[in-house]
Amino acid sequence: MEKAVVATNVGGIPDLIKNGENGFLVNPHNPKELAEKILELINNQDLRAKFGKNGRQYVSGNFEWNHGIKKFANLFLELK
Repeated sequence: MEKAVVATNVGGIPDLIKNGENGFLVNPHNPKELAEKILELINNQDLRAKFGKNGRQYVSGNFEWNHGIKKFANLFLELK
């Protein structure tokens, strides 16, 4: 599933969403900015596709089980 994202720039969200790369980050409590970014995605199919593809690649490269298991195994090997 490849979806473009519009989210608020709070908490841990900026760790997942890179503004302009795999989605838009907007300031909290700013409905006008939120609406503008949603409309931008509605009106730009290429941008939606780009954000969706980039988001999927980011998640696959950083949060897949196999990736996590390899990092965990390498940590144990380093501790030996």
